[in-house]
Amino acid sequence: QKLAAASVPVIPLKGLYLSEKVYGNIALRPMSDIDLMVPRQQVEQAAAALQGLGFQAILPPDLPADLARLHSLPFADTNNFMLDLHWQLIPPESGLGLDTPWIWNNARSDTVAGASVQVLTPEALLLHLGVHFTLMHGVVSRLFHICDLDQVLTTFQEQLDWQLVLEQARRNGLAKTTFLALSAAQAVFASPLDPSVFRALAPADYEPRYLEGLLDQVFRGVEFSTYLAEFWAPNPPAKRLRLFFERVFEPPYKLRQRYPRLARGVGLPLAYLWRLGDVAVRQTPVAWKLLRKDPQAQNSARQIQQIVDLAQWLKDESASG
Repeated sequence: QKLAAASVPVIPLKGLYLSEKVYGNIALRPMSDIDLMVPRQQVEQAAAALQGLGFQAILPPDLPADLARLHSLPFADTNNFMLDLHWQLIPPESGLGLDTPWIWNNARSDTVAGASVQVLTPEALLLHLGVHFTLMHGVVSRLFHICDLDQVLTTFQEQLDWQLVLEQARRNGLAKTTFLALSAAQAVFASPLDPSVFRALAPADYEPRYLEGLLDQVFRGVEFSTYLAEFWAPNPPAKRLRLFFERVFEPPYKLRQRYPRLARGVGLPLAYLWRLGDVAVRQTPVAWKLLRKDPQAQNSARQIQQIVDLAQWLKDESASG
């Protein structure tokens, strides 16, 4: 309502929309924050409206730069309730994207949480959930992500324009993420799909092990990060060194996201030292297990290597697109 009063159109994303309009019960869909999307040119107006509600940007905004390299900004109120303000659905660094003008031009009017808003079409919603499930958390997903896909496929079964899904998936370089997400929903819940579109989406280089690896980590979990698995894989020393430096010496804007109070001005060098210690504390215990050839850790390493392979397979589409 505050955004509407400021003449800022808004699209509620993920849990906020799904819990009410897809699940039909806010108790059935957990969420840890609120995600809202506004037009890129009205991000500053939206941020001012949120500040009027007691939300403050967690990072010191640098809007001209942030709009180019990020897809959202995090806000928090005095109770530390989180809100992500989006102007794109997918981070630019992923090499993927969803046609933002297409999203806004086809958005529909609706009411969510008692406020008049715009909502994604079922096709845009499905594509967004697919890429969020497969890529947005480093290919480390949760069962509720597959539940989201199944609920959308079931709720909008009669409304989904499957040819439009196919067209937009191909146009936006999302054929692999969409196919893998649909495969997971069908494997776990036997979700209703259009067989011809599903076959048309199937990439020529798809291997069943990609889905097996994804579902394996969903149901069994993983002990450590994809970064450590990739670092531990049989790679030349130069590549391992590059992985280490990429992990520790991230671009300043990423460091600002991790340590917003520290990574400012003259505090930036201290933030890099903190990051080095943070990586060491998090990764050393599992690395020690691997050095000792701990059977459980080695099994986890094999499991996470599947995820690394899957992530590379998905990225190949963004690179070619």
